[in-house]
Amino acid sequence: HDTSVLVYGAAALGDVTQEVADASLEKALAAGINHLDTAASYGRAEELMGPTVQRVRDRVFLATKSTQRRAEDAWRELNRSLELLHADHIDLWQVHAVCDLPELDAVFAPGGAIEAFVSAKDEGIVSWIGITGHTEQAPVVHAEALRRHDFDSVLTPVNYHLYTADEEFRANFDTLYQLIVERDVALRT
Repeated sequence: HDTSVLVYGAAALGDVTQEVADASLEKALAAGINHLDTAASYGRAEELMGPTVQRVRDRVFLATKSTQRRAEDAWRELNRSLELLHADHIDLWQVHAVCDLPELDAVFAPGGAIEAFVSAKDEGIVSWIGITGHTEQAPVVHAEALRRHDFDSVLTPVNYHLYTADEEFRANFDTLYQLIVERDVALRT
């Protein structure tokens, strides 16, 4: 899939009307955006995106996320996401908001969410598995995640100030980046 440079992030759809969501998505699609990113934790975003996704599913890259840490809960959430999005598969399903090592340990514990993610990929319900995090510790956590699993995508924070002013952050980010390059993982910052 040739993904547009810009990605439609649906977090802002969490509490708007269906009309606002439809207009926003139409404007994005008309501008050439073909990568739609949402999460089960984004309020009503998946529900509001559903009618548009159903109409354009064959033309968009569809990503969603789960904050669930147990396999059975993540699996249940994936099925709910599929239903709300009117989709039979997800292109990228991401373990969302993994911001510290205890969270990562929960994902990888026996019965942890990673089991549902791997099963969904094995069954063809999702095409790729990713991981996300939003704190200054995310690069350390995501580097460890890549040591534990061959993720297809990593969404980690970086900005000019952090990278240039914080030597520890820069070193951690550079370590993560090296792992990503070595494993040919998609990086989204």
